[in-house]
Amino acid sequence: MAAKFYLPEDCWEHVLRLLGYNTDGEDPYKYVSLVSKKFLSITNRLRFYLSVEDHHTLPLLHRLFHRFTNITILDLSSYNGNLNALLCKISLFPLKITSLDLSDQPTIPAKGLRYFSQKITTLTSLTCSYIDAIDYTDLILMADCFPNLEDLALNDCDDISEEGISHVLRRCCKMTHLNLEGCSDLKMTINFEVPKLKVLELSSTRVNDDALFVISKTCRGILQLSLNDCDDACHREGS
Repeated sequence: MAAKFYLPEDCWEHVLRLLGYNTDGEDPYKYVSLVSKKFLSITNRLRFYLSVEDHHTLPLLHRLFHRFTNITILDLSSYNGNLNALLCKISLFPLKITSLDLSDQPTIPAKGLRYFSQKITTLTSLTCSYIDAIDYTDLILMADCFPNLEDLALNDCDDISEEGISHVLRRCCKMTHLNLEGCSDLKMTINFEVPKLKVLELSSTRVNDDALFVISKTCRGILQLSLNDCDDACHREGS
């Protein structure tokens, strides 16, 4: 009788994949993977997100990436060890990481990113939010390491410079989403066309009416522009 209810593995994979939708952040495969080795094998392939927080995880990376071979989203925002060493170690594995989160770290791990980019060339999304010590050279590094970036988040990074952002947009010509919310000293003056940019977050910046006029000319593909708490954008200075 059991044979009549047999389903091939690809069918089970489709069924279990449906469990991954609308889970409100909970692990959808936590209990299913305990049912059988077959389900465990399938759910391992369906996991695309990995967060590394503890520096003691470093010796276990080989086992992690051997088990979860399809990881594409890597969150290192809570990692409490040497990020340069971690990124260099991760680069040794044949991964296709498309999204990397380095938020809340004290500095940009320049050496690790440079090595990471030489080995992993699939990155299209980079999040570096809440990092105070990002300077011009860091932005140059990001753009040169990951020219295929489509989504870049630098929100609440106080030291972001106009020159650095300009270099990023020139170098990363596929950019569609750029988040600069909370970069309080930024005016965002762009004097060249950025045709593919669709979403631009400039809330809590120093953008004014003159900058908005320039943006309207250079970013003609904009579909969403956020300007909350941009006092200078409501009126011209002195009016």
